[in-house]
Amino acid sequence: MSGEANELTERERQVQEQLNDAYLEALDHVKVVLQEEIDSRVISQRVYERAFKPNEVFPKRSVRPDLKVSHFSRTVAEGYGLTGEERDTIVQLGITFNEYCNVVDDVLDDDVAEGHEDEALFISHMLVPALVRLLARIGTDAVDRWAGHVTRMGEAVLLEEANDPSPETYLEVVDKTGSLWGNATGVAALAAGEDETGIERAERLGTLFFKIEEFRLDTLQEAKGDEFDYEEDDPWNAAALFPEDELMAQIEEWRAEFEDLAGDLRDDQAEALRQFIAFDVDDTDRFELLDEV
Repeated sequence: MSGEANELTERERQVQEQLNDAYLEALDHVKVVLQEEIDSRVISQRVYERAFKPNEVFPKRSVRPDLKVSHFSRTVAEGYGLTGEERDTIVQLGITFNEYCNVVDDVLDDDVAEGHEDEALFISHMLVPALVRLLARIGTDAVDRWAGHVTRMGEAVLLEEANDPSPETYLEVVDKTGSLWGNATGVAALAAGEDETGIERAERLGTLFFKIEEFRLDTLQEAKGDEFDYEEDDPWNAAALFPEDELMAQIEEWRAEFEDLAGDLRDDQAEALRQFIAFDVDDTDRFELLDEV
């Protein structure tokens, strides 16, 4: 891509440099999780090959571990004043949790390569012990909250089964699905000793980030002009369900709330978080630029 309109600003270059650093750090964290949280070397090797490395079983995703997740998790942890082992636990949890969700999502959406469905299910199960151990490092309250968020996410699947696609139902589905992202940020506040109100605000921050990303990706897919039939192939999609002005207005509403909640964090980290959602909703080329590293 070239052209003046698509040139990155200095701040965007800084963000991408941070993402590059976060990716290298993420690989180190993946190594720690595989070595310390999974007791079997044979299983940890298979989990690495399938969950943390691009492969033919999950062809939908080409970059793993996810760059944004690593950087986002670290930013949130440091925003609550966590350092050292406590910060690393939050980052490792975010990375592991994200790959677990992606694997489960690919299974539910039939995005697993044909003939590998059983292996995908196996990998999702083998990630659970690592997740529970990482949560237990924070405390039993972290495990309890995670269990509640997993159940809430499951309600999203049943909502889709029981209803025809509609804007109202899609908003509810995205909110319930984003609950697990809320848990990922909430545990950082929990580890930092925040009270219940502070933890709930942190959970809302993560949920909003997921919802903004989901709508952003739906919009990007539509803007790129992908050739598929929404009604048949992807009926649960914001670009298919919302008029453009309503979709953009919803994103802006969420962004405003996200920016307010980000103010709970330390100044530098609060500003860094705001950069995650500082894309121009009318500039589809810049969507892609902000996704590249």
